Amino acid sequence: PDSTSALLSFAGKSTLDFLHYFAVSMNGSHPGLLQLNSQPVTGTGSDTMLVIMATGLAPASPARLDQVTLTRPNGEELASLALQDTNQTGLYVAKLGKVPSGAFSILVRGRDGENRLLLRSSAQVNTAVQSTLEIISSTPLIPGSQHSALFRLSNYGMPAVFILKLSCEEACTVNSSHSRAHVGKNETVVGEISLLVPQDTKPGSTVMLTVQADSAHTAQTTFAFLQLLVTEIPKHVRMSPTTCSVISLEHNCSGLSSQCGYELWTVAARVWDRVGMRAMEVASGTGTVSYSSDGKTERAVYTADCCSPETDLIFTNRLGVTSLCRLGVAVPSPDTSSVGELPLPRWTLPTVLLIMFWEVLKT
Repeated sequence: PDSTSALLSFAGKSTLDFLHYFAVSMNGSHPGLLQLNSQPVTGTGSDTMLVIMATGLAPASPARLDQVTLTRPNGEELASLALQDTNQTGLYVAKLGKVPSGAFSILVRGRDGENRLLLRSSAQVNTAVQSTLEIISSTPLIPGSQHSALFRLSNYGMPAVFILKLSCEEACTVNSSHSRAHVGKNETVVGEISLLVPQDTKPGSTVMLTVQADSAHTAQTTFAFLQLLVTEIPKHVRMSPTTCSVISLEHNCSGLSSQCGYELWTVAARVWDRVGMRAMEVASGTGTVSYSSDGKTERAVYTADCCSPETDLIFTNRLGVTSLCRLGVAVPSPDTSSVGELPLPRWTLPTVLLIMFWEVLKT
């Protein structure tokens, strides 16, 4: 007799399904997993975790998941990871490590209560990105008044030049301190956004601000959106600037790339705000910072190696208004100086790049 083969497909119904998200481990006083709200970022970190939440589990016939596989849309297997139990029924974690590039799907495997094989695939395809974009704004949008915000563009791939585009859905004028930005690998650029809506804009309406960053050399595009509420300015509130001044700057930067990792620069800055400062964070730069408050005055001391000669510090006052302070050191040219010829000097304000923009509400 002739030998023939047949392929049979079976379809069935099951309540078992799963959800997933990416997270990183958090230590400190409240250890655990912090869920990442953005798309997974290509190649970042070695501590990225994949969290699987099984749904539709039948109490009478409990199922167990034990493996998760990452696959390309064409079926190519990227990684197969063991799922670990947690103290919550139906919740599993797997140590992913570095996120693979491109698009991939999630496939889970396990056994049902009768030890039969279970296979489930995620409904959506994950796409890892090489850059992230964020808009930072904490003040209301007032008709006829200039509104200030920040954008933060981080790149985790190869160095790239990004073309920045800004828009808003309502009649408004929007500008940025950057139209292009060169961002190195694992570097962040922080820029300023100014937005103005007409005087007759109705309070209570909303304006959607969009920032788009297109890589000039690849097909990569990153978006950020922020919905702003239009409000009336109270009669007793007025706008006024905040001051920032450099106290001192010390460095021993030679300008030699082979030595910059062993050389340091330290800058101390004083920030004054009438309502007082509440918090401070490093938006870009690889150094460390310490700060102390004395009423309405904030003193920040930032230290970094000479390979990273600039930093952006973001301050938040007690009204929640954010402010950007950009500091840097003028690294000498290696053609005109050497390590042996350059003692540890104290530089003054003209040698420091200091850019401030604030919009502060005073009572």
